[in-house]
Amino acid sequence: MQVGLVQRYTDSSRTQRFALTERAAIGLFECDSCHHVIPIQQDPALKAAIELVKSHLSGHGMTEQEITLSSHGICQDCNRSGNK
Repeated sequence: MQVGLVQRYTDSSRTQRFALTERAAIGLFECDSCHHVIPIQQDPALKAAIELVKSHLSGHGMTEQEITLSSHGICQDCNRSGNK
């Protein structure tokens, strides 16, 4: 059995969806126009930002179990085609 093959996310209409997990992905971007889901690749600056969130939560007595990076907007293809 393999663990971590799919990632659950909530789309803009609050529907639970699943996408194949990209090993190098740190989160997901969903286009509000075409609803394409694009992995957000690992980046040192993003990793540092997530560590900052963890530190902030810990400083307030909270222990996170999962931090999920989710972004919504218009993808590059829809921006180019004017499909907003």
